[in-house]
Amino acid sequence: MSELPGLVRRRVLIGSLGLVCAGWVHAQGVTGDAIVLGQTLSLQGGKNAYGVAAAQGMKLYFDQINAAGGLFGRKIVTRILDDEAKADKAEANARELVADGVFLLFSAIDGGPSGAVMKVANETKVPFFGPLAGPPTLRTPHQPLVFPVRAEHKDEFQALMNWGKDTGLKTVGFLRADTPVGQAHLANVERIAKELGLQLVVDLPFKGDTSDAQIAEWVKTIGERKPDMFINHGSAGLYQKLVAQAKAAGLKTTFMAVNSGSSQIAKGLGPQAKGMV
Repeated sequence: MSELPGLVRRRVLIGSLGLVCAGWVHAQGVTGDAIVLGQTLSLQGGKNAYGVAAAQGMKLYFDQINAAGGLFGRKIVTRILDDEAKADKAEANARELVADGVFLLFSAIDGGPSGAVMKVANETKVPFFGPLAGPPTLRTPHQPLVFPVRAEHKDEFQALMNWGKDTGLKTVGFLRADTPVGQAHLANVERIAKELGLQLVVDLPFKGDTSDAQIAEWVKTIGERKPDMFINHGSAGLYQKLVAQAKAAGLKTTFMAVNSGSSQIAKGLGPQAKGMV
């Protein structure tokens, strides 16, 4: 039986890490019996289901590698710090991990924290391996010390909007952060919409903590402008609340979700996830 693509990718990644370690045995974070990886994740004290699931998945795979003897006789050791989904906290975590001598800065799940870790990687020359976020800044301009492992958000937007057009949907709504990265995502959505002959009719930027009252106003706006499809830029917990309120209000918009926390959104919504893409 052929291996699943995801498993193949993980084995390629872990194999690449092993090759690096084999040729760089005196690097920081690599001892005779261990390879130390430093992670800053948006766990939010266990409240961020996406971050917790990512941490559990990585631990499961590293435990499997270690049980089989590790990499070149070295066990993978991870040190995880909680960035609470805040970029400044992620930057502080990354600097602390580098100061502690980790071999790599490994993974991060949100765009803001990932960008902050990238900044530290570029300054300290410690590679940033495996960010799970999809902002364009991780790839453009080329970042030689950053190695993402997922599609960029613009590619996900393209796939979702292609599907929308193919099924007869014509107008688009968008939830995104009120940040430079969010503005870049908005520009990509606008460009894709224009190329496909679609119209962006709702743009909902957000900053920091958002109240239920603000979400209710968003639902009202969506109800008034009636986008055929609605896409999010990450922010799984916030998006789940928006979709739940919109469904409770009886809105007929087709809600779509990018990869960031989409399975957690579906699980949290339960029956209300029916019809999501």
